[in-house]
Amino acid sequence: MKTFEKNNSIYFECTYRDWNGEVTTPTSPTHKVVDSKGNEETSGIPSLKETGVYYFYWESSEEDTYVVEFRGGIGGQNGIARQLFKIVETKVS
Repeated sequence: MKTFEKNNSIYFECTYRDWNGEVTTPTSPTHKVVDSKGNEETSGIPSLKETGVYYFYWESSEEDTYVVEFRGGIGGQNGIARQLFKIVETKVS
């Protein structure tokens, strides 16, 4: 599980591929971040970086475990990619 420090901007990226593994442009791409209690922290339409590659930035001020989710249609099917990550407090020695 990836870990990020709280109060920092986090970059999330997703590359959409068709069933042959080729990078493709999805229909209706969206993103969402959900906390461990199921509360939606942010959602929207990700920005296009290049063909089939979408991204967004997000910042959390709360320590917790989250899920980032990208959705989009590919070849008439709805696809979803999820990844678990954790926000922690920065500790200085």
